[in-house]
Amino acid sequence: MFNKIRNWRVRRIVARHPIAESLWRNALQRCTSARRLGASDQATLRVLATLFLQSKSLEPTKGLHLDDTDRVLLAAHACVPILKLGLDWYDGWHSVIVYPDAFIPRRPHMDAAGVVHQTNAVMAGEAWGRGPVILSWADVLNGGKRPGHNVVIHEMAHKLDMLNGDANGFPPLHRRMDRRVWSRVFSSAWDRACRMRNATGLTCRLTRMPSKARPSSLRWPVSNFRGTGKLAPAFAGRLSAA
Repeated sequence: MFNKIRNWRVRRIVARHPIAESLWRNALQRCTSARRLGASDQATLRVLATLFLQSKSLEPTKGLHLDDTDRVLLAAHACVPILKLGLDWYDGWHSVIVYPDAFIPRRPHMDAAGVVHQTNAVMAGEAWGRGPVILSWADVLNGGKRPGHNVVIHEMAHKLDMLNGDANGFPPLHRRMDRRVWSRVFSSAWDRACRMRNATGLTCRLTRMPSKARPSSLRWPVSNFRGTGKLAPAFAGRLSAA
């Protein structure tokens, strides 16, 4: 019953708010991860992007303007991580705040000695557990210009990671999935992606999982390499083939 109602709602939204063919073709040309998908997966991604645009609020700030082309591109990037999961995995938050360029969040931080400092790190993106995703539009546009760099996919991966608590690198698994099998397959796929990318000069770093590690101690490799999401697209492809 509930699945029928949900499917009816999805069809209704897609029928009422379709992404124009020209906008979708433009997004595929500019989103490498989407362009590499097969036709069936691209069709699924288009539906997810449509639902994403209707359920999330894209909020440009500091004078930035996002037109329909920009919004469809951002939605395409954002839905790649949930291609086989569904938009329900992005429940619980509403806003995507987009700065024109890299930003510096000003917030206090207390060190181990109890001294309070003001953070001054320059950021391309940030994700809050039940709050917004924050992105630098300049970095979104540069996503296809550096091999494997995609700030949108990187921050959305953090969102998935935090569904079961802190951003500790261990995302929620499907029912009946064995965490140790998942860890072994994920590590193997990560190693292959690293070997593939090492020739380009990018650096991989993976925290190895102890044989009796608890879920909270497992590290998700996509958040452990140096830089900002440099291997995410290539890694995702290798993982799906594992």
